[in-house]
Amino acid sequence: MTSVTLTPEQFEALYLQPQQAAGRSSLIRRVGNAAPLGVTAFLLAQTPLSMDLLGFQGADGNSGLTTLGAFYGCASLGLYLGAILEWAAGNTFPMVIFSSFGGFWASYGILIQPTFRIAAGFAPANVTDTSFAGVTATAAGAATRSYNAGIGLYFVTWAVLCVIYTVAATRTNVPFCIIFFTLIISFGFLAAAHFHTGVGQLSQAAMEFKVAGGFGLVTALAGFWVDISLILKAVDFPFEVPVFDLSGLKFMQPRRKVEDTVKERAD
Repeated sequence: MTSVTLTPEQFEALYLQPQQAAGRSSLIRRVGNAAPLGVTAFLLAQTPLSMDLLGFQGADGNSGLTTLGAFYGCASLGLYLGAILEWAAGNTFPMVIFSSFGGFWASYGILIQPTFRIAAGFAPANVTDTSFAGVTATAAGAATRSYNAGIGLYFVTWAVLCVIYTVAATRTNVPFCIIFFTLIISFGFLAAAHFHTGVGQLSQAAMEFKVAGGFGLVTALAGFWVDISLILKAVDFPFEVPVFDLSGLKFMQPRRKVEDTVKERAD
């Protein structure tokens, strides 16, 4: 049996951007592979937030404030940097993923940043600040239907976007498909939780937040699998962690290749 050893650059091209494996830019060979950076940056925010939603170790809805630094400094910054490098290397799909999720973590951090007082802007007119940083007005605004509707619709939009990403990921590998498929469910439950919070159904919302956290944790675990594969490959580790490539499946062949095959048979 013949074995083939892939370089880290070929590995990323095959598993994250299979259609451009042959036309790989030389930038990666000079500055390194950006994919582990983007995946790691995402995990540093996704994992703790999922555990917060699940209530691990007594975490609650306010625990996400402790990871605001990770949202800005790790996830947003790291994903944007990874997106720039992937763009320079000509990898469209990873570039779009990294840049869009970099924007997500920045926007989510801004949404819950206490000093921005976004929720307080939705508080009823008769509610005034009676404690530091407008906690009373923030709590009142966070319970309003209009505030929660806005957040819920934002998460619905992300769920739709992840449907598109899931379809595209079927040309890459199994962990990538799991990541985006579970994000669809997680974003869907987050949207439902905010919709129910807005109408006062808090017990239903609490359950939905936990379900969202559960699927978010599955997302993180799949992301760690991809990250381990990429990092071990980058240092030429003696063994590889399989990612179960899907690009070679017959029904997943590029359209141009299929058309060429049909043409050859016709000739």
